[in-house]
Amino acid sequence: MNILLADSNRDLLQCYEKLLTMDGHTITTAFDGTQVAALLGPEKYDIAILEQRLPRMALDRLLQDLDRDRIPVIVLTEGPVTVKTLLGNTLPNAYLIFPFLPEDLKRMIREVTEKARSAETLHRGGVAVDVGGFRIDGTAVRLTNGEINLLRELSSPRRTAGKRTRVMIQALNEKLKNTGKNGEKTARIIYEMEKGYRLVNGND
Repeated sequence: MNILLADSNRDLLQCYEKLLTMDGHTITTAFDGTQVAALLGPEKYDIAILEQRLPRMALDRLLQDLDRDRIPVIVLTEGPVTVKTLLGNTLPNAYLIFPFLPEDLKRMIREVTEKARSAETLHRGGVAVDVGGFRIDGTAVRLTNGEINLLRELSSPRRTAGKRTRVMIQALNEKLKNTGKNGEKTARIIYEMEKGYRLVNGND
């Protein structure tokens, strides 16, 4: 796999590079936003992994450029990932929050690249998700890897939800509000005592 990897911490950058090279990937490194921008173009990357606070160029600008080139992106962040973050105008395909283990990074790369290559349309509770496009089908509403995974899990009630899951549920409910057509009620995630969280369509 051809990976674009950017982090302003040179020691971390070298560690990630060694880790992923040992797995057989080809790694191109950068340590600021302008280097990332300069590396885009003819070279086609399977995925980009970016530190959230790369200097010398706004992350939103880099995300727009990578999206234009259809390159999926994992953003490494010290967090927290908030509802406001998930509702932003530009959104990576996934966030990986520090601290994380090497296996967490490898797993995230596998999940994001598999979704990016997928032609699946996921149907849940009256919602159709374009998995490969990381969006609600037929709309411009973007979804992260975690949000898609959560929608998949909600085919059956989920009894508990940690803080990160509750943040995703709140963001998803805001996004689902924008999917109704011609005044139709939209799907939503609800919580029922003794049953847990579940996704319901507008008629429930």
